[in-house]
Parts: sequence; C-alpha cells; structure tokens
Amino acid sequence: MNKENFDYLKEHYARGIDNFNALDQKIAQAIAANTLVLSFVFDKANRANSFFLFIFGLFLIIVSLGVCIFAFKTKKLLDAPTPETYSDKDEQIKADLELSLKKALAHNLQVQEAKATFFDMSLIILFAGLVLVVVGVYV
Repeated sequence: MNKENFDYLKEHYARGIDNFNALDQKIAQAIAANTLVLSFVFDKANRANSFFLFIFGLFLIIVSLGVCIFAFKTKKLLDAPTPETYSDKDEQIKADLELSLKKALAHNLQVQEAKATFFDMSLIILFAGLVLVVVGVYV
C-alpha cells in the first residue's frame, strides 16, 4: 500500500465522520423544530374549520417527529483505529489498518445513507402535515 492511498483512506474516513456528525446535528434541529411546530399547532386546535384535516395533519407532524427520532437513534458507526498512531509501523499493521478503514467506510456509508433517507422522509411528512393543518384551520 502506498502512502497516498493510505492518506486518502484516512482523510475519507475523517470526512465521513464529520458528515455523519453534521447529519446528526440536522436531525436534532429537526426534532426541536417539530416539537416547536407541535406547540403552535396545538394552540390552533380550537380554531380548526375542518377538524378532520387538522387532526390528520397533526398526526403527520407527530409521525414526522417519530421518523426523526428513529433516524437519530439508528445504527451506530463502525469505529476504526486512529490511523495516525499506526502510520510508521510495519506493513502487516498497515494492511490490517487499511482493511479496517475500508470496512468501516463501507458500513458507515450505509448507516449515513439510511439516516439521510429517514431524515428526508421526515421533512416530506412534516411538510404534508403542515399543509393539512393550515388547510384545516383556514379552509
């Protein structure tokens, strides 16, 4: 294994961890926003002109919150040894580290894609719920 490939793997792994943490922060912010939206929606419950649409929209917002929480609590990342501590060791250790990094990258990419899919679904469900709540209140 040459040094450039090893350095690329190290950087790619670190970037993946950073992206994963950023996605978790976005999901946490979406959870907070959903709870804030719910508090405003409950305030409008007595003014709903179409109670069925309002309740269905409220249900979708709660489902969106659940999907966000599920996305936040989905599978954990596969950890790999810190590459900096092994970079000057013998070739077998470097080969083992490369295999460990590749395995962790593949696993973490799947976990991140699943989290992103659930996050996207929660945003779509939230939007649909908000539309139904607005329609239920004002139509």
